[in-house]
Amino acid sequence: MTNQSTNLEYTQTSIEQRVDELSVLSEVVYQFIDVKRATMRHGRYETDGEHTLHLQMLATSYAAEYYPQLDSGKIARYAMVHDFVEVFAGDVNSLTATPEQLATKGLTEKIAFDRLQRELGPAWPSLMGLVHDYELLKDAEARFVK
Repeated sequence: MTNQSTNLEYTQTSIEQRVDELSVLSEVVYQFIDVKRATMRHGRYETDGEHTLHLQMLATSYAAEYYPQLDSGKIARYAMVHDFVEVFAGDVNSLTATPEQLATKGLTEKIAFDRLQRELGPAWPSLMGLVHDYELLKDAEARFVK
């Protein structure tokens, strides 16, 4: 009987911890979705949420038709996190940025990644590994999304 009680307490603690971890991740994701981008769409700033979904649809569809050798699941996951550091770094229009702005963007995004790693990495190592691999353009799928 004691063993069952201990298992129940462990399970309850584990569930509560998972809910807490999901709540933290959810809050960061909501912040990410609402980041205003440097680009305009229909007279207003596009959000990272809109941009991310748009890229996922285009990238996975295009890859399926023209690059079937690539892993479309990995492309979808990379597209999902390709701008995730912007949750803490904000967006910079790379197409019109000066070399100085691009250097600052790189540093700001590195600091943002480190913060994400501290805040989410212990509970979500797979997610942060995916962000890391994308930032390093580790494989063909990451380079395709970039």
